Amino acid sequence: MVGVVFIIIGLFDILSIFKEVDENTWVRLGHLLLGLLYLIVGIFVCVNLAASATYLFLLVGIFVGITWLVEGFVELGTVRLAVSKGWTIFSAVLSIVAGIILLMTPLYGAVMLWTLLGAILVVLGIFKVAHYLAWQK
Repeated sequence: MVGVVFIIIGLFDILSIFKEVDENTWVRLGHLLLGLLYLIVGIFVCVNLAASATYLFLLVGIFVGITWLVEGFVELGTVRLAVSKGWTIFSAVLSIVAGIILLMTPLYGAVMLWTLLGAILVVLGIFKVAHYLAWQK
């Protein structure tokens, strides 16, 4: 689905350069380059789904790792304002260590994150079904 959507977006971006006559050359060139990029990525996703999924996992792992690093350092910066300084420092160090580990092994870390997300969704689904069944009585 993602590949098909990217191809459609790319085609519409490319076709939009002929529709908008009052845009300047740089805007048209930007739409053309963006459309070609979407088109190429869409074709790549449709042709090689396994490689696309691997790159997606890598990007998720890298972005989450960077996010955890930044969050840890920000948390360290707010220790003096925290009510519980010990827990804040512990949480910050944990975020920094987790971010570093995730950046060193982004693919494995992303697989673990997706697995954890799947497990959480299964547990939430079980609770929702139990809640629905209890509500029916």
